[in-house]
Amino acid sequence: MTEWIPAAEDFIEADVIRWTEPVWSDKKRGKGKNAKKYVMLAKQSVVGQIKGREGDYVLIEVISAEIAPEAGKTTSQTLYPYEIGTTIRKKPTTLTKNGLERRLWSDETARDAVLKGG
Repeated sequence: MTEWIPAAEDFIEADVIRWTEPVWSDKKRGKGKNAKKYVMLAKQSVVGQIKGREGDYVLIEVISAEIAPEAGKTTSQTLYPYEIGTTIRKKPTTLTKNGLERRLWSDETARDAVLKGG
């Protein structure tokens, strides 16, 4: 059984992480006071492996991604999850906002040694 723990921004290359993020409409909608607002259409659950860093961003290879539509929301817009195997860039602070979790390594002491640089 795979065990997940809450994660902070201290992830390292080879960590496997998962999070859920909103999927927004591609057009602004609404009338009156609600004009020009994007609408959250669904939530996407993503599992990915850290591949490295690029400036302020983390590079993540997508292992799996699945979209769950929000109850009561309809759209003619086709919603596509991230493609498996692609690399996406995310800011660590954005990931931690969305319930980030990290899969435990089979040997957490090895991970600690890598994290400490030794």
